[in-house]
Amino acid sequence: VVAADSVEVEGGGSERVFLCRVFDKNCKKVFEQEICNEMQAQFFSSQQSVVWLMEVEGDAGKGSSAICLSLKFKSEPDFSKFRNQFSVCLYEVNNKDMAYKDLKDYDQQYLVGHNVDDAMEVEEEEEKDVDDVEDDLDEAKEGAGRGNYGAPEEINDQLAVAFKNDRSFITRGTKMGVFKASEKGMDFQTAVDFKDKKGRLFHPSQMMLHEEDRRLLLRDPNDETKIMLMDLERGEVVEEYGGSSSAFTTPVKSIGRTTKYANMTGERTFTGLSDRKLMHFDPRDPNVVVNQKEYAASSRVGLSQFTATGAGHYAVAGRNGDIRLFDQIGKNAKSALPGLGDDILGLDVTDDGHYVLATTATYLLLIDTHVKGEVKDGFSKSITKQRAPPKKLQLRPQDLAKHRITSVSFTPAHFNAGSSLEKAIVTSTGPFIITWNLRKVKAGATDAYVIREYADRVVADEFAYDNDRIVVTLPNDVTLNTMYEKKGGRRSSVGGGRKSTGYVG
Repeated sequence: VVAADSVEVEGGGSERVFLCRVFDKNCKKVFEQEICNEMQAQFFSSQQSVVWLMEVEGDAGKGSSAICLSLKFKSEPDFSKFRNQFSVCLYEVNNKDMAYKDLKDYDQQYLVGHNVDDAMEVEEEEEKDVDDVEDDLDEAKEGAGRGNYGAPEEINDQLAVAFKNDRSFITRGTKMGVFKASEKGMDFQTAVDFKDKKGRLFHPSQMMLHEEDRRLLLRDPNDETKIMLMDLERGEVVEEYGGSSSAFTTPVKSIGRTTKYANMTGERTFTGLSDRKLMHFDPRDPNVVVNQKEYAASSRVGLSQFTATGAGHYAVAGRNGDIRLFDQIGKNAKSALPGLGDDILGLDVTDDGHYVLATTATYLLLIDTHVKGEVKDGFSKSITKQRAPPKKLQLRPQDLAKHRITSVSFTPAHFNAGSSLEKAIVTSTGPFIITWNLRKVKAGATDAYVIREYADRVVADEFAYDNDRIVVTLPNDVTLNTMYEKKGGRRSSVGGGRKSTGYVG
């Protein structure tokens, strides 16, 4: 532990380089460090301290390593002042074209507040016994291996877990492996070729389960204006929408559902995103796109990710980290939430729309869309001027040093899926899978997570529906893990424990 009587945050140069300098009681500089995301700094109000990582050079030939440092402040005002200064500096480092002083007052409060570890407003039933429950993850179960498909040099790169049927789908090159969960782990079932209607093999840039999990929507990597529909029972593409020869010429960078669990119904319509448009697709309409919202060409947003609630409201993220909340496609956003300046790589939302989960490379953001005392949320009423600051979820610097994690690169994080209130978050970085206890995070414990290491890099991970199982995809393997709660020595399921109905295809 490094203690200091004075701490100074200093900016310098036109490139917005900020330094954190620590001095001893004689005003002699102990060290300085450039402020950046890689510090993984975390603030703890109860201890009036900050913990972070510093990279240090090793002996000749040994390279560099990370050490964990901590500063403890003598008073709460000193702690709060430093935390706020640090947050401002980090924001300006990540937002080269935006100065903190030029933001509205309510945006400044929102952005500075992400480092405050206060509790969120939670439902009464969630408050009960939250401190008495501990989460844990099983050791990895036996994997299914590579399965009998794909060239030796190809690796797994996408995962889709069916919610109505006990099947998981993994892309590898121009083929898709189909896997089933068993008592031991995952079993390989069969493989399917990705072929368009002309018989040409392709590797989809995105796949999404659709129409009661009996079909897959696929994005064509060679033509961003074309979307294909695969019938999983027949194992072939049966319909194509858009394409260079059609009237629809907007490049689609992502497809999504009209509601969070629309894939469990027979709903045929779906949604899509381009750099400037949020679109509603109906394959039965000659124009394919039946509704859309377009941003002006001068907008600095650059749309990147989106997701839908159970009621069909939408959260849409821009490349600068901004998030907009819509009650429907075609209208202006009800609420605008400023980002911290980092690209958002994934977006999820609880079924009731109460919480939005954004993934960046080095941290997650949990955003409460409700206003205290209000029935409506930010999807149906503007909360731009009265929103709660987001919760920033990171790995503890101590854990980064312990596991020798030199670089964090999170995969898109997800809430657990099911018919009951969400309780967990799952993501991964490198060979590590991480699960957060959502109820504890809401109570202010942003470090309430469990971490497990695998033998290889984790490509993707996702909860099964109404279940505590997590399907984990590695470059050359597919396996299962199980998240569970421990209370008073007893183990219970995080999910609903729904039994599999089996695949109908």
